Formats: sequence, C-alpha cells, structure tokens
Amino acid sequence: MLVLIVAASALVAAADAALPPWTTSTHPTDKAKSHVEEIATNPHRYQVSQAGTMDGRNCRSPMGCGIAREGALLQSWDSNRSVRMENVGETDLVNPWLSNGRNTFRSVEEIVASAVTPGMTDAEKAFALWFQEIQYRHHSGGDNNELGDPVKVFNIYGYNTCGNDSIALAALWRQAGLKVAPARALGHCISQAFYDGRWHFYDGDMHSVYLLRDNETVAGEQDLVRDHDLIKRTHSKGILMPDTWWDGQGMCAMYFYEGAVAGERGGKLNTTMNMVLRPGEALVWRWSQCDPVKHHGALMTMPTYPSAIYNGLWEYRPDFSKETWRKGASSTENITSAPDGLAAEEGKTGTAIWTARSPYVFVGGRLESEGAEAKFSISVDGKTWQTVKDNLDKSFSIVGPARYEYKLKCQLEGPARLRRLAIINDLQMAPRAMPEMGGDVGLPAANKTYYRVVAVDEQGKRSGPSDYATGPRPVIYSKPVVTAKVGAEYRYQACANRSLGDLSARMKDNQQVSGYFDIETPAFTLEQGPAWLKIDEASGVLGPPDVAGQVEVVVTDRIERNVRTLDEKTLAWGNEKVLSTSTERVGAATQKFVIVVQ
Repeated sequence: MLVLIVAASALVAAADAALPPWTTSTHPTDKAKSHVEEIATNPHRYQVSQAGTMDGRNCRSPMGCGIAREGALLQSWDSNRSVRMENVGETDLVNPWLSNGRNTFRSVEEIVASAVTPGMTDAEKAFALWFQEIQYRHHSGGDNNELGDPVKVFNIYGYNTCGNDSIALAALWRQAGLKVAPARALGHCISQAFYDGRWHFYDGDMHSVYLLRDNETVAGEQDLVRDHDLIKRTHSKGILMPDTWWDGQGMCAMYFYEGAVAGERGGKLNTTMNMVLRPGEALVWRWSQCDPVKHHGALMTMPTYPSAIYNGLWEYRPDFSKETWRKGASSTENITSAPDGLAAEEGKTGTAIWTARSPYVFVGGRLESEGAEAKFSISVDGKTWQTVKDNLDKSFSIVGPARYEYKLKCQLEGPARLRRLAIINDLQMAPRAMPEMGGDVGLPAANKTYYRVVAVDEQGKRSGPSDYATGPRPVIYSKPVVTAKVGAEYRYQACANRSLGDLSARMKDNQQVSGYFDIETPAFTLEQGPAWLKIDEASGVLGPPDVAGQVEVVVTDRIERNVRTLDEKTLAWGNEKVLSTSTERVGAATQKFVIVVQ
C-alpha cells in the first residue's frame, strides 16, 4: 500500500520549516493544509481542493533563457510545500509515480508523448517538442555527462548549455521519427530537423526560431547564413530578455558557414525514472532547497540560478520488529533479531548491507540510528568502503560521477545493538517537472470572465483580436465530490469565476495610489442539504457525514460589487471626490448535485 502526504502553504514538517525560500517568502493569509491519501489500487486518482486565487503556476514567470542573467524561473510565492510518497505495505512497489497530468516525463517516450499528439505533421512535431523543452530548461552549466540526457534535464536538473541542449532536443526529435543534424555556428551549438523537403533550425538554448520571409516557414541554417536579417528582426534569447536592436547583431554573426548540412546528432534514449520502493521507503518532493543548496555539478562551474534547484528526500526506514526487514537488505551475515534490536551472533561479527537507489541524483544525506556501538560505512562502488557516522554529505561531492546508487554497511560485534535506522538522502530536483498542485477547472474556460476573440479563415489565417467580451459570472466551474464515507471528513471546494477589476488609481491618505480596488468576493450559501453539511460563505468548503444514504445538495454563489459615484467636475481637474457609494448585484449561480454516503 502506498501513502501520499501532501503539504501546502505554511504546513511543513519540522525538518523543512527552516528551508528557503519559504522562510521569508510567505504571505499573512497563508494557512496550513495537508492531505493524506491511501492508495491500494493501480491506477488511483484523487483530488485536492485548493482555496484562494493564487498558486505556484500563476506566481511564476515564464521560463527564460537565462544566459545573460536576466532571469530564468522566477517564483514569487508557491502554495506547494511537499509531497511524501511512502510504501506502508509489506511488499515492494515497482515504479510508482505521482502525476498531475503535466509531469509525465519518466522516459523519452513519455516526454515525446506529452508534446506530440496523433495526426501531427512533422512540422508540428518539431515545433511542439522544441516549445515543450524551452519551458522546462534554462541556460546553465554543469556535468556534461548528465546534461545531454533529456530525461535527466526535465526531471533532475532543469538546465544545460547549448551543446547539451542540442543533444537532448535531437534525441526527442529522433524518438518522434525526425531526421536530425547539427547546425554550424561559431560559439554556439544547435540542432535542426528535416521535414517537408528541407532543414529547419530550432534553437532550444536561446529559445529562438527564425521565420523565412513568408513569416510561416521555419528557416534552416543556410537560410540564416544568406539572410542575417531573419535573425535581426526576431527576438532572441527568450521571453525574459529585453528585445533590443543591437542584440541581434551578435547573434547573426555566428552564422557564416556555407557548406551543405551534414552529420547526425542525438542523445540517450534509455534513461527512465523507474524506481522500487521497499516497505518503509519513501520519496519526498519538496518545493524548497537546503541551505546552502545541494546539487551535482562540475569543477569550476556553478549553477547560474541556484534558486531554480529544489532538494527532495529519499528515505528508508527498515522495520526491525519484523523479519521481513531482511528482504530489503542486499545481504545479511551473522545477524539476529532481538527485542532490543539487531545484534551479532555470539562470537561473530554481524553485517547488514543495504543498497540505496534513486532515479534522482543523490547530493547529500544523513543517518539517524538508535542503539549502541553500531559501526557504519558507505561504498559507491561496492568494493571500497569509507567509515561514516551521521553525516553523509562528503560521500556525495558536487564534482565527480553522479551517484544514483550506493551501499550502506552496518557492523555489529559483542554488545552492539541497532534498534532503529533511518537512511535519509538529499536529492536534486527540477521544479517544473514536480507534481505541483494547480488550479484546474471542471468546465472549459469557465473561470474566464473577460476574453477576446479572433476569426480564423479556412486557410488558418487569424484576424486581429476583438475588443474584450464579458462572460457570464458567476459560473460555478468546479466539479463536486459526489462520494463520502460516514465519519470521514467530506471536503469539496466550490469555485466560481469573478472579476478582479482593472488596474485603476485612487486617492488614499492624500496620496495617489494604483491597484485593483474592485475585486469581487463570492458569497456561497447552502440552499439545500442535510444537517451535517456546512458551508463557508467565502470559500465554499463543505463537510462531515454522519449517516449513510443519498443526499441532494444545492449550492448558490452570489456576487455583489461596490460602486462609487464620483464628482465629474472634480475629476476633470485631476482630483477625486466621492459623492456616494452603493452595492450592485452582479449575478448568481446555482449548482445541484447528489452525494452518495457509504
């Protein structure tokens, strides 16, 4: 059986409480929340309701190229704190994974399938894979033996430089069935894909594509060599980089080689994020980092954006009260189990060896043990052993081979005992591929109050956007939870669209200030339901049942807004005078559903 523990907002385990960035990047309205989910079937789907209007996604900038230190992944606040996935059963769990529908990147096949859909043309495949990649990596150096592997780039690192990026993107293209070759540029590495009878150039590192004069066809390397204006007129180096006329001059100068396209490019295709969780073993995704941050890298190289590195945990706690602990060990010799813990057989040296394996790279760790005189040592190759005590950080240096597996040995002699052991490792994780919570709506676009429309003709050409149109509000767009258990908490977060208003200016304490002053507040009421069902007017959270059966529920949301009447003559001279205020009904919406209580 698998157990998931989701921690959100300010709720963190004591060991995580002091981890940046959330020691300081908090908000006065943060509330501690957690959710525990027991999983006994495969697959298992569950839903976590998150209140409020902000989450990790809408408090994050788009991924930038980051090469000029203009920024990469800028996260101002996050509702996610940690997710713990632990095997609490009696048998091994093979390849468990937690997916939010946006982080299915366990293999090259899955990364390609996340971007490519059936019926796509080769041109659409090439663009989709390029566009997906630039949302999950930025420019930063590290271990070249690691950063050309697309599975590791997406899940573990979230960064690489141009050479490794051209390898990783080429691997994805080749998996999708495209022919790939390198482009030739001085001081830069890029891959290009072949389709529709010609080569097409996609710069994953600089987040750039360049179009031919038809403004539709993606240019190839030789197109750029012949016509530098294709680069000069295009915004290079990513969305966070200011677009200046002089920046394109240096970019186009790299492309001057007039020879024919030749050669191949590609990367590893067999890496996976597969894992086995033994009983008592857990993987913890954490939206935070150690202080200082722990990472794997290369000599004389530092990550450009340390804040874009998160440190998760890999934990193993064998249960010595059951003989099944031996199944989780790689080997045991001369070890007996006693009420006071593990001990060596009389007159012998007892040895137990455990193997730690993780799909995420190990970047540190520690041991927590109870007993007397137990001796520990660690081996990264299974041959040479180094004595360790409680801190394992020195066994996982920043430079050198990346470690995804190692062995821990415990030796017991005479009166030595081992009553409890916890093997805890720090992991490096790429933030964008973690199973974050995020606001999803039950009805398409139902959380959009204002929108613009365009017309598209039969050739696919789009018109300019319309003036804004107003959608109905409120619309209760969340899907109700329709099953419950007697005695267990029932929770459903009712969500409805509303308007945040527009940015406007007002006078406050004789000072002109700008802000969103017309934010609408939903007011939920329970029109029909059993006595045990309660509702919070602001958030719409319901719960817990006391009797079995079917119950009909009707929830209504009403929105009102404050309206100010201003003195027009005063405003004409740039001043503000409020003549009166009133309340105006915006609208109401009702949701009906049936809860089956078992």
